[in-house]
Amino acid sequence: MVAQPVTFIVLVLLVLLIGGGCVLIRSAMRRGAAAASSVACPSCRHANPADARFCAHCGAAMR
Repeated sequence: MVAQPVTFIVLVLLVLLIGGGCVLIRSAMRRGAAAASSVACPSCRHANPADARFCAHCGAAMR
């Protein structure tokens, strides 16, 4: 009788681990895509869109 609740708990934990892994992978992929289309500010290193003329964080001119 104890085996059924333990099996259920193990299955739930596996689903949570796999689901969490998928979320982390998607998050990393989004960060990679954002990094490819952004440029760091020369003054504060804030990530800005590649076509930005001024930094959205500190206002410095993007060179």
